[in-house]
Amino acid sequence: MTGIPTPHTPTHHQCLQVGEVLQLILTHVAFHRPTLAAMAITCRGFREISLDMLWKDIDLVDLLKVLSPIGWDKDEEGMCFVRALTSEDWLRFDALAYRVRRGAFYSTLSSSLIREIHATRPHAVPLLPRIRELDYRGAQLDHTLLFLGPTLIIFNLSMFDDSRSDLYGIPGFFARISTFSPSLTEVAVSGNYADEEIADAVAELLLSLPGLQTIDLSIPFIDPILHALAILPDSQVLDPTCTTMDPISRIVIPLRLKSLSIGDASITELPAFLSCETCSQLKSLALDGYNLSFDMDVRMVLQACGNLTLLETLIVTCDARSEDLTAGDLLAIQSCVALRTLSVHIEGSVLLTDYDIDALVSKLPMLVKLTPIPTTTLRSLLIIISSCPSIRDINLSINDVGPIPEVNCAVHSNLQFVTLYNSSIDDPLRIAQFLEGLSDVTEFEARKVSHRDFIFVRKRGGGRGRASQEQRTLLSYVLY
Repeated sequence: MTGIPTPHTPTHHQCLQVGEVLQLILTHVAFHRPTLAAMAITCRGFREISLDMLWKDIDLVDLLKVLSPIGWDKDEEGMCFVRALTSEDWLRFDALAYRVRRGAFYSTLSSSLIREIHATRPHAVPLLPRIRELDYRGAQLDHTLLFLGPTLIIFNLSMFDDSRSDLYGIPGFFARISTFSPSLTEVAVSGNYADEEIADAVAELLLSLPGLQTIDLSIPFIDPILHALAILPDSQVLDPTCTTMDPISRIVIPLRLKSLSIGDASITELPAFLSCETCSQLKSLALDGYNLSFDMDVRMVLQACGNLTLLETLIVTCDARSEDLTAGDLLAIQSCVALRTLSVHIEGSVLLTDYDIDALVSKLPMLVKLTPIPTTTLRSLLIIISSCPSIRDINLSINDVGPIPEVNCAVHSNLQFVTLYNSSIDDPLRIAQFLEGLSDVTEFEARKVSHRDFIFVRKRGGGRGRASQEQRTLLSYVLY
C-alpha cells in the first residue's frame, strides 16, 4: 500500500511486487550485457527479465545467428546461412525474437538467405512479432520487409545510391511498407537518391499511414512530398483498407503532424506547408542543414512558425541573406508561447539588440533552453535571465563582452548551464564572477585548454541558500 505522509502521521512506504523488485535491481546493470547474460543463466528468478533486457535492443545480425552460423556469399556479396534451417532452429529463434522491441540492421543479406527463411519458416507470424522501432540501412531495400510487422511504430530508413537496389523498384518497395506496418507513427527517410519518383513514393507512403505524427526527411525533392501532404482537402489521408480507385472517396482520416524534421534539401513549399492544417498541432520543428537556404525564404519560414502556437521545440540552422533578414523577422516567433527549446543559428543574420532580446524572451514564459541567437554584449545574458526566469540552459554568441554588468541581488536565476561564444575573452575569471552572481555558486575553477577557456562551477549550500550540500548540481560555463 501507499501512504501519504502528513506532519501528524508516520511515513508509509510503497510495497512492491517481486517482479518490480527484480526490475529495479536489473536497471543498475541494464547496459552491461555480460552481467545480464550471467544472471539469465545462473538465477531462475532473473532469467526472464534478464533475457528481455538482453534482446530488447539488438543488432538484427545477432538475432539471425540464432538460426544458424552466418557465412558470406562472395557471388552476391551478402550474408548467408552455412547450413539448412530446421524446425529446432525456428523454435530457438522464436523464443528470443518475441523479446525484440528495437532492431538495427546495417548489413547486406544474400538472396539465398531470404529464400531459406521463407522456405523453412513453419508459420506466417512476422519474424519480429513485437518490434516497435527499426533502423535499417542495407544494400537491398526490399530486404527491409523481412523485419517489418504490425506492431512497428517507428521506422528509420537510410537509402543511398551505393545501394544495389533497383532504382525503378524503390517506389514499389515504399508502396508495400504500409501493408506490413500500418500502425507507423514516426517515419524518418534519409538518402541521396535524386529522383522525383522516389519522392512521390515517399509521399504516398506518408499519406497511407493514418496514425502518422512525426516525419524526418533528409532527401532531395522534398517539395513534392510537402505539397502532397498539404494538397488534400482538409489535409486528410487515404484509407489503405479502401479498395475504390476514387481518391476522394478514400479520404477518411485527418492528418495532423506533431513533429517535423527536414535537413539537407532545397525546399520552397515549406512556408505554405507550415501554414496548412497538417501542421496546426505541430509541437516540434527542426530545420537543420545549410543547404536549406538555397531556395528557402528564411523570413517567411519564421513568420509561418509564428502561427504554430503549440510549438514546444524550434530548431533552425541554415544560411540566410543578411539583407533579407531583420530582427523583426526573428521576433515573429514570440507568439509561440509554448516554446521550451529555441535554437536559431542563421549565418549572416543581424545581431539582436538588448531591446529585441527582451521583447522576444519576455513573451516566452515556458522557455527552458535557448541556443544561440546572436547578441551584442554580456548584458544580454542578464536581460534574458531577468525577462525569462524559467530558463536553465543558455548558449549565446556575443559580439563583444563589453563591461561586466552588475548583478541585481533581486534577480532570481535557475541557470544550470551557460555557453558564451566569443573570439577573444581577456579575463575569464571576471566573467566567472559575473556568472557566480546569477546563482548560488561559491567555488569555481578556470583553466586554459588550447585556444578555449573553460570554467567549471560547482553549486552548493551557502549564499542565498537555495541548494543544500546534498543537492549539489554541477554547473559548467564554457567560454569559446
